[in-house]
Amino acid sequence: MHKPTAILYGLVLLAFTILPAEVVSNEARRELHGAVQTIYQEGVPHTDRMGRLMFRYQNGKSFFPIALYHSLTGRHKGHDYSFQQIASAGFNTIHPWEGQRLEAIIADARANRLQVIFHHPTNSEVKRFANDPNILAWYLEEEPTGLFPKEAIYDKLAAFNKRVAEIRSVDRIHPIFPLDRPILKGREADWKVWASIGDVSSHFHYPITGQKTASLATPKDFPASISRAVELNAQKRPLWMVLQAFTKPTERWTMPSPAQLRAMTYASLIHGATGIIFFAFDSFVTRDGAVVGMAPNPINRHRALTKRPPLEATNAQLTKSRALWSETKKINGEMKKLTPLILLPTSKRKLRVFISGKSVSEVPVRVIIKESENQIYVIAANLDETALEAEFQLAKSPKSVSVEFTYSAKPKTTAKGWSEKLEGFATRVYRVTP
Repeated sequence: MHKPTAILYGLVLLAFTILPAEVVSNEARRELHGAVQTIYQEGVPHTDRMGRLMFRYQNGKSFFPIALYHSLTGRHKGHDYSFQQIASAGFNTIHPWEGQRLEAIIADARANRLQVIFHHPTNSEVKRFANDPNILAWYLEEEPTGLFPKEAIYDKLAAFNKRVAEIRSVDRIHPIFPLDRPILKGREADWKVWASIGDVSSHFHYPITGQKTASLATPKDFPASISRAVELNAQKRPLWMVLQAFTKPTERWTMPSPAQLRAMTYASLIHGATGIIFFAFDSFVTRDGAVVGMAPNPINRHRALTKRPPLEATNAQLTKSRALWSETKKINGEMKKLTPLILLPTSKRKLRVFISGKSVSEVPVRVIIKESENQIYVIAANLDETALEAEFQLAKSPKSVSVEFTYSAKPKTTAKGWSEKLEGFATRVYRVTP
């Protein structure tokens, strides 16, 4: 995935270097306007396991894809792969490497109860698997506004629509979509078309670059990329967000820390993602693109896929790869438990958020509120690397506040809510009894 020209990405990276310096706010206590996300109050657009559109959560039917890009099964380049290790890490969906045809991977997907997002299906594959319960979606175009020049965009759109019509004549169930990149300067209109043309909206945004990433909110504004797609589609189309789980030294992308990947995931949920795709599983496939992804047991060197020599990983990169895989297993487990909440309509309850301490971005803490069985759930993320004292206020003082999962946090009760120190890139799920 993502093999744009060096010139294109050079321009993108140059644009990042000339953006204004990050803003450091003062230490005084202040209210964060814009922290609370109010999307999806009338229903959350998502799908079932075969990609059929839904707006109301139904236990046993609603589906939240947790996918791994470039998944592998079978023997390749002297190594054995199985979807079992992917399923055991908490993924419920795979994007198989394009070098594997659908008939070669479907049995292993079924055996491990994995849904399949399949890239560039052939006519025979669509016909054969049109009603297959393990197919989630057909993925047609990759990074159209990055790989297609502006003057070719209308021809590409026409070709996309023609291909959609061909598939729809055979398969009326599974969604069809393109997967794009963040907006490039001068391509805003093109991006909007591709972000809203599919049955699902999907794009990647990789904010971890250089020696240090102090915030997900500035200067690259990761959460704004998600909100833009949600609003563009009038909150009516599922959004599958592609997250950075790799390093590519030739393009200045660096491996996220486990905390950064966690913050990206929770920021995605808070801002409207109804599916997560992690890029990418580390293998000879990613190394051919000069990328080190995440894996449970990555190796230094792979046999070449093409004529060019693949990237050889350093021991430090392998350590980070394993750490990211381990953290992703925890994140996946949390997302599965949160799915019934994420896919419920967002609460209209009022909440005020205050912070104390120096922040990198203007609105470092983001939250969304869900309600279930007389409980209030506040899903929160600190998008900055700096620790902040945060206070959350409801209209009335809650009876009790606890933190879900295994965090060691112990919120302090305040007059109308609770407060807690949020470490850099922290995530929380508060359970509040009103």
